[in-house]
Amino acid sequence: MEGDELEFAAFEGSILLEHVNRQRMFQHFAIARFLAMLGLDDPGLSRDDMLHALADAGLIVEDGQGGHHVKAIMALTCATRLNRYPALRDRGIGLVFHREVGASAIRWEDHWTPHGYAIWFGTTLRAIMEYMPVLRDYVDDDSEGGPLWHIDVPEAAIRAFLLNAVVHQDFALSGPRPLVTIFRDRIEISNAGLPLIPADRFIDGQREDRNPAFARLMFNACKPAGEPQGMKLAMQAIEDAGLPPPLFAAADGVTIVTLYLPRAFAGWTPEERVRACFQHAQFRNRRSEAITAASLGARLGLADDAAETVAAVIRETLAAGLIKPREDGAGYAPAYA
Repeated sequence: MEGDELEFAAFEGSILLEHVNRQRMFQHFAIARFLAMLGLDDPGLSRDDMLHALADAGLIVEDGQGGHHVKAIMALTCATRLNRYPALRDRGIGLVFHREVGASAIRWEDHWTPHGYAIWFGTTLRAIMEYMPVLRDYVDDDSEGGPLWHIDVPEAAIRAFLLNAVVHQDFALSGPRPLVTIFRDRIEISNAGLPLIPADRFIDGQREDRNPAFARLMFNACKPAGEPQGMKLAMQAIEDAGLPPPLFAAADGVTIVTLYLPRAFAGWTPEERVRACFQHAQFRNRRSEAITAASLGARLGLADDAAETVAAVIRETLAAGLIKPREDGAGYAPAYA
């Protein structure tokens, strides 16, 4: 491991609490619930069995005095209150909701994860989906308790991007908590820490985990069984829904993923059209497939008679140096492929 990787991995494996007795273990951590999320919920398990399972998973260490030392990864996943620990104070996922009323905007904020990320992830995701706007059903009503917004955005994409933001945050920084900001036309999901791979290679670059053990636990506990992991799932959901391409950015020590709400292709900017073509090439390259006019037309949600529009997007993406013709003539691939 390089020095930075050792520093990142050191936090999740560090001892957060020493000499915790059995009673405090079950008071301060949602142990049974967390083990159930991992598929280790045998009804015959005693409390001692549960503690042994946590020790086998590397989350706690026996202290030789009848108690346990608790690692940071244990609190991150299943603490009943993150704010109980100074190192994790204010690390819960933040939710910011913007509602537009006429020419003004109302900003409402709450923090939905006072508990460990794994045991509260489903609640956080449900809260986000409940507060999402759907443009086609938007009703401008500023009355108390009146209708807000309602939107069709794939939950699978939100879940994948939110999981990534949680597991890739840099705990060595005192920067912002993982944050979900919902606007009328987009959703921004951000986390402290610059990515370990370039932002423009999120789709098909070699995955690198800042907190590898934490990431494995979170994906095992929070991802539906049999569902593809991470970016593959998110991009498939976005393409299937015909959404504008997401924007991946990193600056000032923060990584931000912007997911755009449904908008007809005619309303996409030239930059979005080129980015959609490039990302489609990356997504297909990940599966060793070429981008073709047919596949891109389907991605953009265009009819068969829009061949010239599709060809123009390909030409613009070629001119931007983002894709290139494949040597076998079977379509296009990312320029670096």
